[in-house]
Amino acid sequence: METERPGTLATVTRWRVTIGHVNTKHSERTENDGAPLRVAVAYSGGVDSTFAACLMQEEGHDVFALNLRVCQTDLLELQDTSRSQRREKSDKYHPECALCTEPCPCSDASTGANALGIPLTIIGLRDEFRATVIEPFCAEYLSGRTPNPCGFCNPIIKLGRLAREARRRGAQQLVTGHYARIEIDPDGNPRLHKARYIEKDQSYFLSLCKPEQLRFVRFPLGEWNKEQVRQEVQNRGLIERLPMESQDICFLHYTRHGDFIASLHPEQVVPGDIVDTSGRRLGTHKGLVYYTIGQRRGLGVAAAHPLYVVRLDAARNEVVVAPEDKTYTTALYVEQLSCPSGILCLRPGDSVAVKIRSRWTEKPVTIELVDDDRLIATFDEPAQAVTPGQIAAFYRGDEVVAGGVIAETAHPRE
Repeated sequence: METERPGTLATVTRWRVTIGHVNTKHSERTENDGAPLRVAVAYSGGVDSTFAACLMQEEGHDVFALNLRVCQTDLLELQDTSRSQRREKSDKYHPECALCTEPCPCSDASTGANALGIPLTIIGLRDEFRATVIEPFCAEYLSGRTPNPCGFCNPIIKLGRLAREARRRGAQQLVTGHYARIEIDPDGNPRLHKARYIEKDQSYFLSLCKPEQLRFVRFPLGEWNKEQVRQEVQNRGLIERLPMESQDICFLHYTRHGDFIASLHPEQVVPGDIVDTSGRRLGTHKGLVYYTIGQRRGLGVAAAHPLYVVRLDAARNEVVVAPEDKTYTTALYVEQLSCPSGILCLRPGDSVAVKIRSRWTEKPVTIELVDDDRLIATFDEPAQAVTPGQIAAFYRGDEVVAGGVIAETAHPRE
């Protein structure tokens, strides 16, 4: 097993998905055709990546594992251990990991790779992860937006930086444990589809990925459901004790996101006014990062009827609240538009479905305008709590035809 520690990157403050140089030798999707491939597996040691690696072995490929070391040991004190739901790892130190000084999942990756009999390389990306995922996450919340870091981590880190490391080691394909599917059309374009079993589908989080990335990656779990995967791993004896499901935002360690950001940037998280839409002061908030559009609980404002957050004004440091009917949106403006297939599949007048949060039911919309990397769409029926900063994934059937970041929303007229 080897460990690498790439250099530090300068901190960035806003997300922008970039691919960097793509080696054209590997830019086309490599099909098996019966011959074994050299396959890199994005490997955490958890159930999904372990079974993905196992499937590749059973197909006869030359498999090796790459483990991303992005843990921020200086932030571990932010974890609220009294509320932690993690399984206890106090006895699981990984002595060969030069990146970690606390118990961490390195031991899972090492143990799992040994059980599979595949070589493991730990890729140290702590500084890069902090610069390209954690700091932009904080910056978005501080600007009054609600970000989705997982949607950016996939194209920037997992299918970006990690894929380049895989290519550098001669991989012909990168395999991950995502629950999604890729189909190649007759022209060689990758088409991103939902997982066969919708309850675990992760296509939403992959909607910002580029075709160059999707041609190189494979998602073998797209045809499986989670319970099948857990059972198969257990039957094969690959993991002694099945771990619990990982949380959505890995770096929070079960700390509330507001507390996490306030600990990193205390000078920017300051109290301000809670006001109604006319500007009348109703109370005091403890910092914009603790609030999001559509929030009702925890406002600390007494009123004759329930109030909801409808806007976060970073310039004035104000939380704007209103009755529930003001939380509905008729249109959304999307920036950083990306098409996983590389083909602009949306045109004005098209009817598609949009998902604006991973656990949000898709809503039908009509495309009004498509201009370079921007888009405007109107909802067939007003939608509640559409939030700037979140990812909007557009579906035609079960295919993700586009993804982008919600920049603004429009509300019903009085």
